Amino acid sequence: LPTEAEWEFACRAGSADAYYWGDSVDSDFCVYDADAADSTSPVASRMPNAFGLYDMSGNVWEWCNDWYASYDTSECIDPRGPAGGAEKVFRGGSWFSHAPSQRSANRNSNLPLYRSKDLGFRTILPAQQGDRE
Repeated sequence: LPTEAEWEFACRAGSADAYYWGDSVDSDFCVYDADAADSTSPVASRMPNAFGLYDMSGNVWEWCNDWYASYDTSECIDPRGPAGGAEKVFRGGSWFSHAPSQRSANRNSNLPLYRSKDLGFRTILPAQQGDRE
């Protein structure tokens, strides 16, 4: 699973706007409560972000590897969550969520054993030696 910082970097795809496509919700890019038919939509049924990634906002929330905690106020690059905790982070909003939940910076959390029909995950590959040079 991606860290919370990796997930947000992938979601934003270089955007500083509230949503990776702009500053207001747009059903061309995400499936959310005002647009959904009471269930998930097929993968890639909306427009991708600038990195070509689909469904980073809406459709299903996505688990992250980090434990939930308040953000550290110091500036850092590629931060990691705490070493432990009670709840894990999930990001991205879902078909069952209101428009503000689709924001790139929005975060949520629950116990690791929590299950829901609007919650899933996205796997990532670890960086290869030299990828960050």
